[in-house]
Amino acid sequence: MKLAFYILIVLAVIIYLLLNYYIGLRGWQMLFLKQSIIGKRLYWCLFWILPASFFISRFTAMLPVGSLNFFLEMTGYYWMAASLYLLIIILICDFIRFSYRTIFKEKRRISYYKNLGILISIIVIVLVAALLIYGTWNTYNLKIVKYDVDIKKQAGNLESLNAVMVSDVHLGTLIGIKQVEKMVDNINKSEPDIVIIAGDLIDNDIKPLKDPQIIWALSRIRSMYGVYAVLGNHEIYSEDADVIKSLMEKAGIRLLIDECININDSFYIAGRNDSAIERFYKEERKNIKDLLNGIDITKPVIVIDHQPNSIDEAYSNGVDLLLSGHTHKGQIFPISLITDALFENDYGYLKKGNMSSIVSSGYGIWGPPLRIGSNSEILHLRIKFK
Repeated sequence: MKLAFYILIVLAVIIYLLLNYYIGLRGWQMLFLKQSIIGKRLYWCLFWILPASFFISRFTAMLPVGSLNFFLEMTGYYWMAASLYLLIIILICDFIRFSYRTIFKEKRRISYYKNLGILISIIVIVLVAALLIYGTWNTYNLKIVKYDVDIKKQAGNLESLNAVMVSDVHLGTLIGIKQVEKMVDNINKSEPDIVIIAGDLIDNDIKPLKDPQIIWALSRIRSMYGVYAVLGNHEIYSEDADVIKSLMEKAGIRLLIDECININDSFYIAGRNDSAIERFYKEERKNIKDLLNGIDITKPVIVIDHQPNSIDEAYSNGVDLLLSGHTHKGQIFPISLITDALFENDYGYLKKGNMSSIVSSGYGIWGPPLRIGSNSEILHLRIKFK
């Protein structure tokens, strides 16, 4: 599976570079083909710095050049987002030009009219820059999203439960101690009965989680019944599940790996291993039926599964509330159209019979430090038992 994973990465890189060549070619034709402002060789040398900067940062990360590596990584990330929107706009322009030439039998291309190419290019650059600026601001514009959930079961003496959920924190280059402290303060403000971390606490590696400041900040989370977490695909990729579990325990977080526990003899909370374990390591995780085997199903059952791909399985096995993250709601539009097509519930609240599925767009970010069409969020769940 690892070999297939690496092959997919290589193919993705090749496709990315080919698309960038297309963007660069159109940029040259629109801006400089009829002008002598810049030479063609110099143009291409400058252009390829943008898509190459991210890949270069993967190597400089191993060198003691922190500031340079950060600059290259951010340049690469921002260019990924910019190239997505440039590609969409260029394809639209090409379609219009092709339609114009087909309908009116014009041999000249629209962009060759006097100064029109320059004007269109300026408008496109300003538009994309505005999107990047807005997306950066929106990344750190935290939203508190509230959901009311009714579970038609008795939970001992409990009439309701105030739960807080975060997912996809992605501790790393862009999410550090300041963002964690902000997250913890917002969690504690709601005085939760229980706190749930639905996977992907880390990003690329576990190094940030080893930071004593991060551990101390996470240990400040206060709740009546504790803090519970599951593994996400990024924890699986790190290959350090045992170390992650130990570090979480230091922070007072209970990591549930295919485990179901009874809380206060009132309700159950179960945490699934992430499905990436099956794809990446060919190891089986417990199905929900086995995970809930032997419990009192008349009590409320809450299942945490990082990726929202087990809704039908949860529904058919009597789960009352399924909590997930992973999708980021696409993070950047129009990628949200892809996540919507891939998952029955890629974001928000879905009611299926007596079961509720809730998917968060996540607290942190992966890749480009941008959110366009999605929000960084913390969920407040007001659960009522009947």
